[in-house]
Amino acid sequence: MKVIIGTPDTQQERRCHVDILPDSAILRDGKPLFLPMTKAVPSLSASVAFRAGRLGKNIAPKFAPRYFDAFALCVRMSATADEDAFSAAELSRFADNSLVVGDWTDLEGFDTTTASADILSTRLPFGVMMQRALTLMAEVSRFATIKMGDIVATDPIPLSPQPQTESIVTGRVNNIQKLRFRIK
Repeated sequence: MKVIIGTPDTQQERRCHVDILPDSAILRDGKPLFLPMTKAVPSLSASVAFRAGRLGKNIAPKFAPRYFDAFALCVRMSATADEDAFSAAELSRFADNSLVVGDWTDLEGFDTTTASADILSTRLPFGVMMQRALTLMAEVSRFATIKMGDIVATDPIPLSPQPQTESIVTGRVNNIQKLRFRIK
């Protein structure tokens, strides 16, 4: 399993940025998120993650919706570099336990057109994120096989305000809590 996080290219901007994270980046249920003790400044960003439910290679965009079977809210920890911390910031993109994924919800029967999602006070454009995740998955599948259980998330939005240590972060979809974790 892999985690694909990125920004697909658009008509206006012909550039695609993708990070492939190992499954060890996913923080396991109930564990707190530990902020690193480095010179790099940790930053938390939120997105809607989608799980692949079938195997695919060279997926045509019109068939991409068939490949997602569930969604969850997710929060990714990365680091912003200062002059002395370049390597810590770059390595934080692949750090173990740097991605928190909430409870999975089946997409079958779920109305994605009216869904609302938020983490803390940050609103997530659910429908837009889903369409861009479909585009990203189709793009990535040209070069790598999408496997069952792969996670695709797109356009992470920085949480505002950034949570501090000893705080609890919660996320909701249609006013139902789907994500909860503690920061240490």
